[in-house]
Amino acid sequence: MYTEMVKRPRFISVAVRVTPAPKKEEKKDKRVVMKLDISPADRIERSSNYPNGTISIEKDIGKLSDCVKMCQEQKECVRVVAIPTKGWCLLKNKKHRKLVSKPGFISVALKKVPPTKKQDKENNDAMEQDISPIDRIEEDSDYPQGTISIEKDVNKLSTCVKMCQKNKECVRVVAIPRKGWCIMKNKMHTEMVKRPRFISVAVRLTPTPKKEEKKDKRVVMKLDISPADRIERSSNYPNGTISIEKEVEKLSDCVKMCQSQKECVRVVAIPSKGWCLLKNKKHRKLVSKPGFISVALKEVTPSKKGDTENDDKMELDISPTDRIEQESDYPQGTISIEKDVNKLSTCVQMCQKMKECVRVVAIPRKGWCILKNKMHTEMVKRPRFISVAVRVTPTPKKEEKKDKRVVMKLDISPADRIERSSNYPNGTISIEKDFGKLSNCVKMCQEQKECVRVVAIPTEGMCQGCCYPDQRMVLIEK
Repeated sequence: MYTEMVKRPRFISVAVRVTPAPKKEEKKDKRVVMKLDISPADRIERSSNYPNGTISIEKDIGKLSDCVKMCQEQKECVRVVAIPTKGWCLLKNKKHRKLVSKPGFISVALKKVPPTKKQDKENNDAMEQDISPIDRIEEDSDYPQGTISIEKDVNKLSTCVKMCQKNKECVRVVAIPRKGWCIMKNKMHTEMVKRPRFISVAVRLTPTPKKEEKKDKRVVMKLDISPADRIERSSNYPNGTISIEKEVEKLSDCVKMCQSQKECVRVVAIPSKGWCLLKNKKHRKLVSKPGFISVALKEVTPSKKGDTENDDKMELDISPTDRIEQESDYPQGTISIEKDVNKLSTCVQMCQKMKECVRVVAIPRKGWCILKNKMHTEMVKRPRFISVAVRVTPTPKKEEKKDKRVVMKLDISPADRIERSSNYPNGTISIEKDFGKLSNCVKMCQEQKECVRVVAIPTEGMCQGCCYPDQRMVLIEK
């Protein structure tokens, strides 16, 4: 019951008993192609459809003449629409809509339908398109915005145009013929958009409005203070903002604003925007920020209160300083977390007193000291964390995994019996493992009446009575 062969790399297969391959049934195209057998041939309207007004849809019609006869048998039927490639015939009554282009459709009129007032009102356009030349009319077009007024029940397009001509503001009309609507537009209308069953006529020519170039209103700040080396480039001091002043043209003006306030100790500016940020002594430490600049006005002496509330709680007092790994964390292997540690050297000493501890990770802003053993994982980058190695631990060597798989010998002859990179899914009787020879696999299959094929995975020493995903396969005749 296994299925047909599929190609699968590193699979082989051997046929044990020959089974005839099932013949594929050819699928016949059951579509009926309609013969266009009516005369004269010019009665047939090509690529045409008349939506709505469908009486019935007849299928599997072999001749267009049969379609026409069906229509003649019904009093209501005035037209047929056919799809020759499908053999479909659609019978239409007089309520069908106007012709629309539809590739693959054809149509034949059987009766001329005289237009009635009721039909004009319900199905056809309520507005007659009576202006000349006809190419003045833009089909399927609308001009949004700029509407002066909407006039309803207008039965002629020429009437719509005359109404626009009497109004000095009006430059264009947009009409919806099926509703009899006339929409008068002034020069404030936007560009044309495509909209089905809308039409448009230009009444007065209006020059295409030029797009105004948007002027950049941003104030670029002049860096006019001296000496220039007072300016710290690409620098920001978060928090401690007193106020943000915008549209400041000179950096000197920003500095003066700061000097006028007792609390202000520093300014941070964004010259490309003309922004000036006044900072008090509660601002945090310097962080790099491209496009920002800073100028210090007063030196801030850190106080105990200031250190506790805003600055780092832990002093980085170990030497040499290059022992400190900035923005680094070593997950896992945590022995303990000590809080309110005010010096990094104290944190290191705690680690030295413990035999297990090989490294410390600290969070200075919180005053936290995290002691780590050798089970910690590799370093990951983490902002505002620091790390110091206390004891050197050798990097553990990765154990090489030995391949315990049994590699199967392909010892059957002739060798061309083996189908390489082939698999036959489903129909598996059993799966045997740790086979050293393909011949043993074949013998196992021969001992079972049901078995007609073996599939093997030589690299894994696996053998089965057929069809298992990801295997090589061997075909064996018996």
